[in-house]
Amino acid sequence: MTSHLKNNSGFTIIEFLIAIVLLGIITSLAVPAFVNMSDVFGVDAKQRSLIGAIKYAQSEAIKQNSTVSACVAHASSANTCSTVAAETWTQGWHVFIDENNNRAVDGAANILRSQAPVANVSIVSVPPDQNAITFDGSGALAFGAGVAFNICDKKTNNLDCSDSSEYTNGFASLVSGQIVSRN
Repeated sequence: MTSHLKNNSGFTIIEFLIAIVLLGIITSLAVPAFVNMSDVFGVDAKQRSLIGAIKYAQSEAIKQNSTVSACVAHASSANTCSTVAAETWTQGWHVFIDENNNRAVDGAANILRSQAPVANVSIVSVPPDQNAITFDGSGALAFGAGVAFNICDKKTNNLDCSDSSEYTNGFASLVSGQIVSRN
């Protein structure tokens, strides 16, 4: 007598459901990590953009042997620098040739590079009223001893980003023409 065994190849419905449940659990654990990672990369990108603009201003000052400034963009007036202490680097910035050393844009022709306002990140200078950075023709800071920047993610906290706290996601410091950053 021969038995006719049915050759099963495939998954049962129970095995399939267990696999789907396990996949759901793994996905629910991984997604928050990816979201957090994209926020960190966003802060890092804004930090690199600001540092790049400051380094660009310094290199242009040396290259053109003239005074070059980077300043906070005015919130309501295009191609001008802000002089309001409450306005921060989050609004964007301009790098420009500062022909008369007044740390102000004296016409659109002087602007070398501009950055639009940044989203989801707060960039605050320390001291908070440091709205411009100026380099002389040798690349040295023309005014003041330096500035530091706190860079905070607005999506994860709505804190005052003006102090160096554990909530600050990025930090950049400019002292004696040397730029140092840490995350």
